[in-house]
Amino acid sequence: MAVVPRPSLRTPDQVALELLARRVRLLSFDQLGRIVAPDALDPERAGKTWAERFERAGLVERFTVVARVPEPARMLLRYTLGDNTPNFAALARELKARAQAVPAVTMQVVRLGLQGEKLFATTQPRLPRRSEASHDLQLAEVAVHLEQQKQVVKWRSEDELLRAKAYQGVVPDAEVLLTSGESLVVECGGSYCKSKLSDFHAAVTPQLEARGASGYCIV
Repeated sequence: MAVVPRPSLRTPDQVALELLARRVRLLSFDQLGRIVAPDALDPERAGKTWAERFERAGLVERFTVVARVPEPARMLLRYTLGDNTPNFAALARELKARAQAVPAVTMQVVRLGLQGEKLFATTQPRLPRRSEASHDLQLAEVAVHLEQQKQVVKWRSEDELLRAKAYQGVVPDAEVLLTSGESLVVECGGSYCKSKLSDFHAAVTPQLEARGASGYCIV
């Protein structure tokens, strides 16, 4: 498959706002700092300063969640069409261990603000429920990592896929078109049991080819 050209370069401010408008529901100050001030010695402080400035303009909003600090982005499982069925028992154990590795803490995060909603002609994401905040931050960690690596051409979020009715029976967290030309489904795993992982696999795998995706990954 041909390599898809990288879009034109954007400023760090644009990247951060587009992440909140098109890809993720929230970002921590640390995640923000790594985008808007990649050379900063203290990314969290840089992200907080950025959030305060852009909140005054109405482009973002700060709020507080109780969540686990996300671990570094990595694929826990990669499935490609034609592979054998993955070992979901082992993956369930790994996901459970991740969920229990660190306690939840209170932290400030940001979401798109009302002026940002108007700027991007989109809808401001709702505030996450307590059970969702850790998941959303872990998915955001993946989005930030891929952006830093300049690997993403297009990211279709769960909300966008829902509006498009792109999937039946299950809606993954994202579809990502990479600079390699590959399209990949991304699902951020919570404390999923073996049966829930098996159900996800059974529901999404028959739909991958029609979506132009080569497979899926659990992050």
